[in-house]
Amino acid sequence: MIYEEFDMRMYSYEDMERDMPIIIQGPTTYCREVSNYYKNYNQVWSTWNSEPEENLEFLSKQKNVHLVIDDLPVIPKSKLENLTEHAVWTLQRSMYQFTSTLNGFKYADKNFGAYFAPKIRSDFLIDVATSTHKSNPEGFNCLGWHNGSVGYLIDYYFVAPVRDVIRLMEGCISLSHPSHSENVMTYFLLEKMKQRNIRYCFDST
Repeated sequence: MIYEEFDMRMYSYEDMERDMPIIIQGPTTYCREVSNYYKNYNQVWSTWNSEPEENLEFLSKQKNVHLVIDDLPVIPKSKLENLTEHAVWTLQRSMYQFTSTLNGFKYADKNFGAYFAPKIRSDFLIDVATSTHKSNPEGFNCLGWHNGSVGYLIDYYFVAPVRDVIRLMEGCISLSHPSHSENVMTYFLLEKMKQRNIRYCFDST
């Protein structure tokens, strides 16, 4: 079924869980433990070419793992001018995360035709089935809101329409703002995309 033809009223959570890949983003430090935990899912691992070769080789040999190896993003010197050392570090980390998340979701869109998929940080374990059943397939679903700093959506795990996430990550990259990734993501989602259909998918309900 083509993405534009989806009628979510006819698309059950069981269909969603069967069809969707999970996008695992980040370092490969715990790749053996994490890939085993999610062994019942098609996994799109999006990580960087600077990761240990033995970890990349391990992932490439797993039958249910689709490995996306990302080049480290190059930040133009003009973006780094007048920034403190900490601001440069923060910007680099944010761009690494946005780029690898974007490439993982682009892979899921192209190779799975996935409408809806979760992004999971590569050192994080979660009950995907439970969170999916608590999610709104037309909205942005995450663990909750953190009151620290200026307040932000927690980004260890989120699940949303694939092409919405692609637009979100492309927008965050275009901002190239030296703030923590969760702050930039929250800003772009709320202020630029005007997303108000947000659900916390691990609340008490």
